[in-house]
Amino acid sequence: LRMAALPGADETTAVFVDGDRLLLATNDGLLLSDDRGRSFTRVDAPLHRRTVTSIVAHAGVLWAACEGLLCSSNGGRTWIDTGAPQLTDLHVAGGELFAVRGEWLLRQPSREGPASAGQRGLSDQPSPWQGCRHFEQPIRALVSDASGHIHLLVGDAALWSSGNGGLSWRSHEFDEPIVGLVASADDLLACDGQRLH
Repeated sequence: LRMAALPGADETTAVFVDGDRLLLATNDGLLLSDDRGRSFTRVDAPLHRRTVTSIVAHAGVLWAACEGLLCSSNGGRTWIDTGAPQLTDLHVAGGELFAVRGEWLLRQPSREGPASAGQRGLSDQPSPWQGCRHFEQPIRALVSDASGHIHLLVGDAALWSSGNGGLSWRSHEFDEPIVGLVASADDLLACDGQRLH
């Protein structure tokens, strides 16, 4: 795959892929490609010098965390700022949208669904966020696996996992600080910089 040069950008902070469509968040804004990265166009988004840290699709709407929350009902061509404060990571698990805000894991239940909000033009606030769990240290990573389990990296070396949408949790402490989490189709990998666990 050969990708086009990214106009004006030297750092990619988040990537969203859906078929031939790529949406890249960069240090210089959002870029959209409908041809698998052969060409990109700049997307007008109300970032206000905020950096997008994650992009997910949920119920027909794209959501972007950027120390806040942006949403798009047209595949990322235009964006609206929802006014949600200080969200730094997003993930979809078990049909619900989860977000990180410091030490809090938040959940946005899909009772009404963002798709109907998209049909209203996204002028209203998204469904209210519910506090799912508070941790003693900041949440550094949020991933889910193929079975819908949620995994969090909390502080330097604590892995917390939930198999029931955040109702109950189990924890595992690593001996070394963990630098990243990756969920594959059948496994969860944690890296301490030297080896995978």
